[in-house]
Amino acid sequence: WLRWKELQDKDYLKDADTPDLIKSWWRERPDSGVGIITGRGWYALDWDNAELALKHPRFHEWLDTAPVQKTRRGIHVIFRSDEPIKKRNVAGVLDIQGENAILVMAPSVHPSGIQYERIDEAETNIPHIRQGAAAWLRKILEEAGLAGEPEPDTPPTTTRKTKPQVAIRNQEFDGA
Repeated sequence: WLRWKELQDKDYLKDADTPDLIKSWWRERPDSGVGIITGRGWYALDWDNAELALKHPRFHEWLDTAPVQKTRRGIHVIFRSDEPIKKRNVAGVLDIQGENAILVMAPSVHPSGIQYERIDEAETNIPHIRQGAAAWLRKILEEAGLAGEPEPDTPPTTTRKTKPQVAIRNQEFDGA
């Protein structure tokens, strides 16, 4: 696995969503996994415990309306927001994958051998929170019984709008 911290300052990541570059990566390493770099409008709820995610009152709604994937030990729910969101961990059970995080995507295979898998029934629509991201995240936390956690904060707004960056993750490296 590639180490995300080592890649954050590399110039080639800013152009990592060009079709020619991605095709060249697949030709060089067809067994590689796929990840998206969150931020610039693209974010995820990264539940570290699948059981907790499955019990959330909105889980079935997410299956119908959002990209949802099963991970090695949890669930990812992908959403969009016009307001930037900071990356943070909530009570050790939920990571809010905000600005500059990496999210491994299906059909990647974790070093443990478990394959990431899409489990939703959503078409191509991704829930889009146009304003009030902090309030929306606070509601998600309350519904999960995490109401005592610190407020989900958002960094200052930005007008930059781009496609999510895509990074190929090589399965030969260790780490996460």
